[in-house]
Amino acid sequence: MTGNEALVRGAWEAGVKFASAYPGTPSTEILESMTERKEVKTEWAPNEKVAVEAAIGASIAGVRSMASMKHVGLNVAADSLFTYAYTGVNAGFVLVTADEPGQHSSQNEQDNRNYAKAAKIPMLEPSTSQEAKNMMRAAFAMSEVNDTPVLIRVTTRVCHSKGIVECGDRKKTVLTDYKKDVKKYLTVPAFVREMRKKVEERMTEFADYSNHSPFNKIYDNQKQTGVIASGQCYCYAKEVFGDDVNYLKLGFTNPLPDKLISRFCKGHGAQIAFDIKNEDKRVVSVLGDSTFFHTGINSLIEVLYNQSKTVNIILDNRITGMTGHQENPGSGRHADLSEAPVMEIEPIVRALGARNVKTIDPNDLTAVKETLDWALELGEPSVIITRWPCVLKKLSQQDQAEFKDVFKAKCRIEPALCVGCKVCLKAGCPALSVDPDVKKAMIDGPQCVGCGICAQLCAKKAIVKEERYDDKEHSFSRSRRTGNDPRK
Repeated sequence: MTGNEALVRGAWEAGVKFASAYPGTPSTEILESMTERKEVKTEWAPNEKVAVEAAIGASIAGVRSMASMKHVGLNVAADSLFTYAYTGVNAGFVLVTADEPGQHSSQNEQDNRNYAKAAKIPMLEPSTSQEAKNMMRAAFAMSEVNDTPVLIRVTTRVCHSKGIVECGDRKKTVLTDYKKDVKKYLTVPAFVREMRKKVEERMTEFADYSNHSPFNKIYDNQKQTGVIASGQCYCYAKEVFGDDVNYLKLGFTNPLPDKLISRFCKGHGAQIAFDIKNEDKRVVSVLGDSTFFHTGINSLIEVLYNQSKTVNIILDNRITGMTGHQENPGSGRHADLSEAPVMEIEPIVRALGARNVKTIDPNDLTAVKETLDWALELGEPSVIITRWPCVLKKLSQQDQAEFKDVFKAKCRIEPALCVGCKVCLKAGCPALSVDPDVKKAMIDGPQCVGCGICAQLCAKKAIVKEERYDDKEHSFSRSRRTGNDPRK
């Protein structure tokens, strides 16, 4: 069966009596296939909102019902869904949203998992046709037991791919009597406030269910890397990585199984894996200052709280380097470039409880090596902060006070001493290259910032620093491309 056919089979087995839809790829075949089930009243609606409301009406009247549509159709039907989430159901009600990652035939790629979160309703995501059938059956039971609409999210690949499906018998459902209940179905503010309490209580119950749901499962392949994926994404990950990683496969995805996710993550954290296997390896993490302020601080809290013996290196560039020099809490400027207080990384790290912290000049290779050796010898977490402004940054007042002599020198090659060993190229500096004619290193003066790392690498002392900074012009005297002597 295709995924769409399997959804229909699952609904039929669950005893559905009414189905309504508005056509739209990749969901169209759901209602088309359902029309073959004579026990089910099916109808095309003029739009998705009408389809949902017709199915809601059937649910309130006491028969299991469903509606289906493509992802953008849920925009049209959202008003009705959100309200029904507050009132709850009478007979089971399931809504299928068919999303379109990749835009095979749609105008956008919106992710309707966000609708489940916003409406505060449970959501299921099948990855195969068999799961589509099983989840549809489970969704109707869940809907009635927990008095809630249920959202099933499928994607194009699930809808149209085929797989073997083990079928079951149709459930004989008892038709639920309709009872007039003004406080349940009339959504005026006085009643809705109480409904909201019920919604929150229901989601708390589902949070516990999610952590024990048979649709959320860990596949432990005894590997150091883990992949968390829902729905069809699990299949994609499986194709790429095979059994080379561990998987947390999510099928019940709203609310997420927080405890299960936490347990999965705690289990080949890489450092934990090395410790368990008694391997003499250490994890070294590297992140920029902006990333530290963004979410890296949370990861460091995890490391410090659980005493993972990782070496954590924070590159204090004094700016957001990777994305184009945007300001951040440690840069000393606001977005409009006005002066701002600097959030210093070292005091923050120490306030989090880090005992082993060192701040170093990353251009001093001896200090870098000694500090790394110090950190690797420790049996507990350490933090190394490399404090040096990005060469392209416009220095703030705080930076100018601390780094006033930064970038006021250039490096040059002494050709007579250079043996062409190319060790200096290990610095990865764009100013360094080798002259193919003489087979000696050369430095492009305009690109050199005078950090001196190449000079530290050169065993022959063929690279020297030369201060040629013009304070008035704020520029260096430029050397020729060959020869590399600024005095020529």
